[in-house]
Order: sequence, then C-alpha cells, then structure tokens
Amino acid sequence: LSHDVEVWFHELAHEADDSLHSDMVAGQDPGQEILAEVVSIALCRLYGFTGYEWTGAKYVRGYAKGGDPAKAAMKLISRMQRVLARILDLADAPATVAA
Repeated sequence: LSHDVEVWFHELAHEADDSLHSDMVAGQDPGQEILAEVVSIALCRLYGFTGYEWTGAKYVRGYAKGGDPAKAAMKLISRMQRVLARILDLADAPATVAA
C-alpha cells in the first residue's frame, strides 16, 4: 500500500490489467510498467492531482530502454484504454455492502 496517489493509481492499473488479461508476467515487465504508469498519470489528471507528469515521463523513459517513450506507450494504447475504462467503470459502479 502507498499513501502516494500516483503510486496507488499505478498499482491499481496493474490490478485492473491483471483482471482483464491472462498474459501478465511476474516481475518488472517493461510493457506492464509503461502501461501502469501512463494509466496512473491519466488518473491523476482526471482526479485533479498534478505534479506527477515529470516523474511519470521519466519512469516511462527508463522502461523504454533508450527507445522513444511515446512510441513505447503508443504500442500499448488499446490495452491502456481497456484498463482505464475498467477502472473508471468500477469507480462509477454503485457500492455494495456485504451482509
């Protein structure tokens, strides 16, 4: 767990990605890390948390391993869309209380 909203959103993105796809790899997979970070920054912006863009871009650049970070992220855009939609759909769902 984290008290840092960006880290929390990053881990939430991993969980949503895992719930949607059966091809998750254990460890620090570059594609999974790029996806989680970009989704995290999008969620930060959507919910009004600012100041995380620079560190997010630096994180993505590190996982792009010398390649173009924008291109590395764009290769994952449809998967990112599904993950972000999953998170936002769950955020809009009515809360249920276990009996």
